[in-house]
Amino acid sequence: MKSIKIVFSLLVFTLAVSAKAAPLLNGLALEKQFNKELYIAAIYSENLSGDSAGLLNSELPRRLEVRVLASSLPARRFRNQWMEGIAINNRGDTLSSQAETMVTFANLFKGRFLRGDQLTIDFAADTGITTVALNGITLGEINDPDFFDTLMRAWVGPVPPSTDFRDGLLAAGNIPSGLLTSFEALEPSSERIAELQLKQISQEEALAAVQEPEKEEVLPKPTLAAVELAPQQ
Repeated sequence: MKSIKIVFSLLVFTLAVSAKAAPLLNGLALEKQFNKELYIAAIYSENLSGDSAGLLNSELPRRLEVRVLASSLPARRFRNQWMEGIAINNRGDTLSSQAETMVTFANLFKGRFLRGDQLTIDFAADTGITTVALNGITLGEINDPDFFDTLMRAWVGPVPPSTDFRDGLLAAGNIPSGLLTSFEALEPSSERIAELQLKQISQEEALAAVQEPEKEEVLPKPTLAAVELAPQQ
C-alpha cells in the first residue's frame, strides 16, 4: 500500500510539472487583406498576458504559430509582410544587430503555403535557440536569444498589422470560440507532409553533395615489371 501511494504521488507530481510546462494559448488573430482571409496567427506562452510587455520576455519559452486559410499563399509575400512589420516595430540598433539572423530567417521561406499548413516558431528559453518548422518539419534554427522578440514585435509592437490583430493575440486566453474552432480545424494533409519531407530529403542530399570534398584520383603504384617494361628515353 505504501509503494502504491509513492507511485501515485510521483504520478501526480509528474502531471503537475507537465501541466506547468505546457504552452498556453494566449491569443489568436485573423489576418485578412482585401477582404480575403489569409491565415490565423497564434501566440503561446507559459504565462498568459494581456499586454505585449508580459510576452516580450526572453526568460519564457514561447511559440508563434501561423495556420494558413488561403488556398495558396506565396511564401515571399508572407515573408515580406513580416519583414516590413519587423522594420517598423524595432529600433535601429536592434535591426542592425539582427541583420544576419534576419537574412537567415528570410531564406527559410520558399515556394507557397497551402491551406492547412502550420508554421511554428518555437523559442527555447534555456538555450536561446529559435526553431522554425513547417508541418512539423524543421526548416532551420537561429541561435540568438534576442531574435524571437524581434519577430514578435511585428505582431504586438506599436504598429501591428492592425489593432484588432494585436488585441486578438493579447487576449490572455480569452479567445472567441468560433475563431478557436477554425484554428484547430486547420491541418495539413498527409500528402502535403509527404511532399515536404521529400523536398527536405532532396535538399539535404544536394547540400551534402556540394559540401563533400572532391576525392583525389589515386594512381596505382608502378610495379617492378611496369618499370622494367617502360620504354627507354
